[in-house]
Amino acid sequence: MAAQEAPAGPAYDWLFVDSAPVPVTQDLPVYPAKEITWGASGQATVAFVVNERGEIGMADILVTETTDQAFSNAAAEAVLKWKYHPGLKDGHPVRTRLLAPFAFDANGRVRPLLAPDAYNPYTGEISRGKDVQSAKPLFQARPDFPSRLRDEGVGGEVILRMVITPEGDVRNIRLVSMTDPELAAAAANSLMRWKFQPATVQGRSVATAVMIPFKFDVQSRDASGIRK
Repeated sequence: MAAQEAPAGPAYDWLFVDSAPVPVTQDLPVYPAKEITWGASGQATVAFVVNERGEIGMADILVTETTDQAFSNAAAEAVLKWKYHPGLKDGHPVRTRLLAPFAFDANGRVRPLLAPDAYNPYTGEISRGKDVQSAKPLFQARPDFPSRLRDEGVGGEVILRMVITPEGDVRNIRLVSMTDPELAAAAANSLMRWKFQPATVQGRSVATAVMIPFKFDVQSRDASGIRK
């Protein structure tokens, strides 16, 4: 009699684990030239769960947004093959939710909209003080208002702290306060995609730490984050 697999443990949004999964292999999707007219461009975002063994199962993949089914299929097929060192919580491997957004360019190139090391901690020097010229946002992805909370009329606010690297990427997102964990995860997932003109000191790009408040407004059924 075949042994039954143990039931899957709970999946945590990456914001709520102590250490996010670390990629081992992350090959990009292949542009689906046979399924789509050459020259078409678009995007696809895959939400997925890395299990306790650092693997991703078909049942743990969901395409959350896409501009074409062919891009959706290509993105999901690529992510399914990725391998990780699993996320950790309280010293133990846990199932962890991540996102992988991709852009499919008209020239047949595919690029990730998150840096490969986006979930890894930034360990460089962080500049502070009056000599620092603040970073300026270049792109601010709006958070998705969780459908369950929106339909129930539940809004709220989230404040996140982050590091903006000398390259203008967002790293080290940490929770400062929240009114709901789903809202916090939605805000963090959008913040990961923000891009900045980095802060400078005497013309040199440096890393800085900032806080970003997000407001999920039930009346407008919208969500936004504003850099202070």
